[in-house]
Amino acid sequence: MKTSYQFILFAILIATLQTGCVVQSTHPYYTDDKLVASPASIQGNWTLSNKSNKNIKVKHWSISGNTLVTYDNHNIKSALKLRFFKVNGVLYCDSAPGSVSERKINSYWGFHIHPTHLLSRVIISPKKLQFQLIDPRQLVQLIKNSKLSLASTKPNDLTSDTNLYIVKSTDWVKFITRYGSTPNLFNDKSGVTLTRK
Repeated sequence: MKTSYQFILFAILIATLQTGCVVQSTHPYYTDDKLVASPASIQGNWTLSNKSNKNIKVKHWSISGNTLVTYDNHNIKSALKLRFFKVNGVLYCDSAPGSVSERKINSYWGFHIHPTHLLSRVIISPKKLQFQLIDPRQLVQLIKNSKLSLASTKPNDLTSDTNLYIVKSTDWVKFITRYGSTPNLFNDKSGVTLTRK
């Protein structure tokens, strides 16, 4: 019983510390009519492009269907559920927490602490796969400049790093349709880059 409490407390701590780094939503970013199959070209093993610490050897990540198995810098395994969808011909991915390994969670799973979703624009090339996350600062700037109303836990504090969005899926699709191509809203400096030989 003590282990379960420690796991839950650790998961809450990770989520609290990491919510400021990403744009999180309580609802999926897609509607069923926008869903597409997981691309066949991305299935299989990938190597994490680890720019933060090149001396650490991280196990290969793998994609099978709609599941991405991740390993963090401590080689702790966790799975993410991926849902691919297209808006205006652009491929996006909604990711949510999947299973964890041995009552341990890694930081990638922690970003998705249930019930949150992350949105990324997906860039596929033969030897490189990028999941480009929404830049929270760019989103805040877009909300201010365009006078948008996106339901959140802190609607009057646009400078907050811990804002959790509670936007309905249909409204996210409308937002992506209108603003998805905004320069710098998604960027290659945030998110995850995977490579293969």
